[in-house]
Amino acid sequence: MRRAEIDKSVTWGVALFVAFTMAVTMMNGAAKELQVGMMHPVEVAFIRNALAAMGISVIIAFIKKDAQLFKTQYIRGQLTRSLFGNTSLIVAFWSVSLLPLADVVAIWFCSPLMVLVLSAALLKERVGPWRWGAVICGFVAVFLIAQPAIALDNTFGVMVGVLSSFLIAVVSINLRHLGQRNENPLTTTFYFLTSGTLFCGLLVPFFWTGNLLNANLFGVMALIAAVGLAAQILKTEAFRLAEASLLSPFSYLNIFWATLIGWLFFGELPDIYVIIGCIMLIFSNLFILWREGKLMKK
Repeated sequence: MRRAEIDKSVTWGVALFVAFTMAVTMMNGAAKELQVGMMHPVEVAFIRNALAAMGISVIIAFIKKDAQLFKTQYIRGQLTRSLFGNTSLIVAFWSVSLLPLADVVAIWFCSPLMVLVLSAALLKERVGPWRWGAVICGFVAVFLIAQPAIALDNTFGVMVGVLSSFLIAVVSINLRHLGQRNENPLTTTFYFLTSGTLFCGLLVPFFWTGNLLNANLFGVMALIAAVGLAAQILKTEAFRLAEASLLSPFSYLNIFWATLIGWLFFGELPDIYVIIGCIMLIFSNLFILWREGKLMKK
């Protein structure tokens, strides 16, 4: 592939990932609203997967009109990705019910740093000492971000947030692995959503609240499915076009969307510790991006 084609591919990957950050934050805001309406995270994940699975099936069957997109050459990888991804989804929804939205997103900022570590360990991507320094700075920032929740005796909420961040990093690495195998993003999204519907559906009876049938919540359910489907396609395609270590720093844009949504819909504003920690994480991620750009030029 020529250099110009590579640059164009990477540019598109970054653009799609930026769009993904907005969509996924909207999804998490909708999930928080549903849980305020007394739905369990498992129920929220189930309705998101079920409605989005119908949406992706319509896209493949009637818009793309390509039955081959329902087939995969890497079923084991797809199911593994779905298991981790849907577990991550449930834990993510759980975390936004325990902490302010901006605080959760701030904790998730350590996910790009975890991706960098996992990229080096699993994908054999080269990571130099400067970027390792940025990783250390980032984890110190996460400790600062956790202080308000710890002060309110909500250490458990922080632990759930950190677990969610780690699972997000694992999913990101798995997406990159699938992308290297040339799996179509629509195929990956279809398998994630359909198997996720089955996975979460099996869990729903154990966490049933009855609010899945609440007509007052149908609009929010439709929103979470629509933006969830969009986020899934955008993220999958982005990781197919560009490296995980390059895309991940753009995750810091989530804090802007989370702060805006948290303020407008939940009356939440981030604490000074969260703001300082976010600034540290943003600079850590921007430094990684800068270093990545210099290495690409070389």
